[in-house]
Amino acid sequence: MLMKSALTTSEADYAVTVACRPDSAWFALGTQLLARNNGRLVTALDELLEAIVDQPPRVLVLDQQLVCGDELRYLATLNEISPETSALLIVDSNAQSVNPELMRYGVRGFCRSDVGPDVLAKAVESILNGALWIPRDLLPALVDQLRVEVRQGGPEPEAAQLARFRRLTPRQVEVVRMVSDGANNKEIARELGISDRTVKAHLSVVFEKLGISSRLNLALFYNGLKRHDH
Repeated sequence: MLMKSALTTSEADYAVTVACRPDSAWFALGTQLLARNNGRLVTALDELLEAIVDQPPRVLVLDQQLVCGDELRYLATLNEISPETSALLIVDSNAQSVNPELMRYGVRGFCRSDVGPDVLAKAVESILNGALWIPRDLLPALVDQLRVEVRQGGPEPEAAQLARFRRLTPRQVEVVRMVSDGANNKEIARELGISDRTVKAHLSVVFEKLGISSRLNLALFYNGLKRHDH
């Protein structure tokens, strides 16, 4: 079943696709989300594949139950078809960790299935704006599992990481801190009283100084340093 939101403004451009089973506990929440976005609802895997091929969304909100625990394979396939689509994965309400491998295939956020409507809407908005969305209590385990990926070019002593970080200006450190908290460029600009363009300029310099190429690795780098400072 494909359902177009009542607020859809373009038949050729979907901002959000929600993919979940009709008997899912958050099915109603998914349909509410579509009322806030230009989007569609998919309730079967075959339809999801067709939908991604037909009109790739900017964000895919995917129910982990829909893929029956085989999310890695499906996301790898979907990412190959539409690498520009970012995914928000809805995991079990009791989940204590997430598979970092998923982030290689377009996953940019995680929400538990008991998430509230306002939080889910904010998570989607953040990902639409290029930020990450990871529950704080899931982040430490994710950082530990991805430390090797954070270390560009192979294992790197923590002292070397810290030395690179100390090359940043105080304003750049503030930008890094907010990125690690999941803030998008507009939120950072508003909080710091600077323009979006200035935020982008700071991030470009930060990426160059730290040898990091993405917001994900930047957030993991920063949170890894914080954890090992304590």
